Amino acid sequence: MNRYNNLDIFPLDIDSYWNKQNNIDFQNSFETAFKICLNKKELYNNQDSYYEDDLYKLNKNDKTKESTKEKFEENIQNIFKTKEEEKLIGKKIKLGRKKNIEKIVNINENLRKIHNNKDEDNIINKIQIHSINSGIECFNSILDYINYNKKERFLKIDASFKKKINKKEREELKNKKLCDILKLNISKKYRNHSFDYNKILYEKIEKMKNNPIYDALIKLSNETYLYFFQNIYYKNERFINLHKYGIDVIIPLSNKVELCEDKIKDEDEEYIKIYKKCINENYFNGKLMFISEK
Repeated sequence: MNRYNNLDIFPLDIDSYWNKQNNIDFQNSFETAFKICLNKKELYNNQDSYYEDDLYKLNKNDKTKESTKEKFEENIQNIFKTKEEEKLIGKKIKLGRKKNIEKIVNINENLRKIHNNKDEDNIINKIQIHSINSGIECFNSILDYINYNKKERFLKIDASFKKKINKKEREELKNKKLCDILKLNISKKYRNHSFDYNKILYEKIEKMKNNPIYDALIKLSNETYLYFFQNIYYKNERFINLHKYGIDVIIPLSNKVELCEDKIKDEDEEYIKIYKKCINENYFNGKLMFISEK
């Protein structure tokens, strides 16, 4: 007796066939569809000959049994498509998807506009990093001047400290002594030196107070970072006068020392204006008078 009620060809719509045999409507129920799928799969596993032999014979248009099996599995996968997934491939949803894509693109464009090289937070970060590096090289210039051991110079400190730019940490930095900055852990890129290399070097120099220039160097190192920023880094004078520290000596700064103007000499007018505005507001409490509208 024909298992398919005298059908000449096995119905490729497995869902309809199963539906008739079980009197179940699963179109609007994902949970029901899931359970039915499991039952179908079990039926398929238990009756290989049913699907691989008889159905192959009835599906005369299929060239191989594998094609019949593939169509059966495809129908099973389709059961798991929810209504939302069906909408995604329909014409109506295309407009919505396009809208969402355009919205995302606009958001990304706005983010790029906010976070660029002229964003004030980014500029403050650059000012802080550049000025700290400048201070370290200024001390190295003094060591050059007094012909201190050429193999021993202060190295750049770890970037994690220099990049702290929230308001509280920035205020703390202003009052931090230069010697405390000098003695911080060095950058991780110096793999041939211990992390406390700068601290060891500073303590070594600190013990040489019998020399007036060494003594002046230690006194200078006890100035605050803000003092250095306002009186050396920002002034852009390529020398350090040690008269304040008990010795009439002017130390020339080496080419390795980059001051404020060196940082912005190749920038456009807009960038320079924002750069100086950040310096005025964050390091001089808005007291500088150089900013004016053209």
